[in-house]
Amino acid sequence: MSVILPALVALAIGQSHLVKIDDRTEARITVQKESVKINWVCNESNMAHVKSYYHKKNRWNLFIGENVDLWFTPHSYKSHKVVYPPNYRVMSNPSGNFFSAFLGVPRPCKDFRHEVKLNDKSWTVEWEIPYAALESGTFNKPAVSKTYSPNVYWAFQFNRRSESGGKKTYVKSPAFVIELPKDLIAPYQQIMLYNFTAKNGKAAGETVVDFKLNNRFKSAFNGKLKIVLLEGSAETVLKEQAVTIPAQGNMAISHTAKLPEKAVKFGIKVYVYDAKGLLVRVSYDLPVKNPWVAF
Repeated sequence: MSVILPALVALAIGQSHLVKIDDRTEARITVQKESVKINWVCNESNMAHVKSYYHKKNRWNLFIGENVDLWFTPHSYKSHKVVYPPNYRVMSNPSGNFFSAFLGVPRPCKDFRHEVKLNDKSWTVEWEIPYAALESGTFNKPAVSKTYSPNVYWAFQFNRRSESGGKKTYVKSPAFVIELPKDLIAPYQQIMLYNFTAKNGKAAGETVVDFKLNNRFKSAFNGKLKIVLLEGSAETVLKEQAVTIPAQGNMAISHTAKLPEKAVKFGIKVYVYDAKGLLVRVSYDLPVKNPWVAF
């Protein structure tokens, strides 16, 4: 099946665009106030096999078997016909396993919401990609170092792998560009978070979190930040403070925390809110080694 897509689609808040990847697969992009939502419908003639094989989350290998696979970048231009870097790859399979990577490096972020359902004749996937959770650091290219912020032009390419029908197939859509409203994206363009690291402290069980905030605008930023500890699926606030950054200025943050003696996987996240309470920047889930239990 030949898929022809418009080169540029402008969407307002609440509007959607349907992409037909092939005669069995479609994806819908919906622009929301704080995120972009992606809904896949994967029709399947052999759903009995899919349900039987993928009913447990132990089908963790997303690079074989059934999957949906999206390449996208929020740093595009309206004339682009390729999903150029800096870009993301997001994948799911019928087991509900989820993978997200940025510039080829896995970037787990619990704020990228995902859900999979197995139906009688199809399996469906829903993703939500928050604007605040988009990468905003300095991305190195040959001889170039530039700090990016989310753009109004996002490029997408949708792909589906299938083999449950007895034949291995891999179909992909042409790349195309979505244009988002400028006033929607503007709050997420001001504050960049970069140099996000965690290292062992001087005392046993301590971790030292460091990062920098950059104000790209010609106006001051006032808000607050939270540093939280991820304890498995739970969150504990480690630090909360007011943030004031002058026009085109920077702010360096360092915090030392004592990790609780728990048998969980630890991580660190940073949330930045503007003066109105809008979450404008959130980091990926930075893993921290558990000093008490080896995983």
